[in-house]
Parts: sequence; structure tokens; C-alpha cells
Amino acid sequence: MPSSKPEWEVRVHGQQLANVDVDLMAQIVVILGREMMTNANKTEEGENDEPDNP
Repeated sequence: MPSSKPEWEVRVHGQQLANVDVDLMAQIVVILGREMMTNANKTEEGENDEPDNP
């Protein structure tokens, strides 16, 4: 049975100096997550076009 404890925990300390558009931030996170998954899948399949030693 999997534990109920989350795998990731984010803690933020400091002051917010400007308003953050939460919807935009969520969209960015989703886009980056999809890109990371695509890159991981390409790497597993050996289809990554990036050089090993830049």
C-alpha cells in the first residue's frame, strides 16, 4: 500500500514583491512537465537529437 505522504514538498520563505498570475504559472508548469516527459520518452527510445557532449 503506498504511503499517503506526498513525494514532493515545496517550502517557500521570503516576501512576495509582485502579484503572480496563478493560472499562467499553472500553464507553464504543465507545459514544462509535458516537455520533460517527451524528452524522457525520446531518451528511452534513443531518439534524442541532442549531442551527448555539447
